[in-house]
Amino acid sequence: MTIDRSNSNPSAGDPIKVRPEVRPKVRPEVRPEVRVEVRVEVRVEVRVAVMRHEVDASGAAVDGDHIDLMVGAPMADGRAGGGAKSDPNARTVRTWRLPLAVWTAQGLACGRFAAVVLEAHRALYLELAEPRVLSDGRGRVVPLARGMGVASGGGSDQAANNATNQSNTSNTSTTTIRAFGRLIAITKFGDGAVAEITQDHP
Repeated sequence: MTIDRSNSNPSAGDPIKVRPEVRPKVRPEVRPEVRVEVRVEVRVEVRVAVMRHEVDASGAAVDGDHIDLMVGAPMADGRAGGGAKSDPNARTVRTWRLPLAVWTAQGLACGRFAAVVLEAHRALYLELAEPRVLSDGRGRVVPLARGMGVASGGGSDQAANNATNQSNTSNTSTTTIRAFGRLIAITKFGDGAVAEITQDHP
């Protein structure tokens, strides 16, 4: 409290006025809500194949020729083909169409390329070792590379089983594939997709 002596005369017997002390109100501290999102990246071993799809079955270069990148489940015993998980006719292989420029004499080229998400292909293409003429006049496919890799992201768990992140409700998802000494990041947005290929540095 505060003693006010301005208008009092103690010698005359005037009372001393006492004013209550006014303290400023203290507002409680408001801390912003902090949300921490924890994401666990799942990586799975997959089979990977790269093929040249020639529209003309004779092998003549024509417009429409392209590269197919395929990703599917490994064998039950870990080998690159067949097994309990790999019915050769099951359409479980995630496939992207890429331009011819993505493949060079040194293998997959580094750069940014337009990509097209195709419907799932049959698992037998992951084990194709020789050129194959396709039915219904669809040309032929020529295997360029095949082996094991690791997939994560939008196509991680599903890369081994149709490789599509069905639980992702957004319009954008990214699948990352490590294979053939390259890091391949394919981002799907709406109806389009882009593949970014860089040198892999484990």
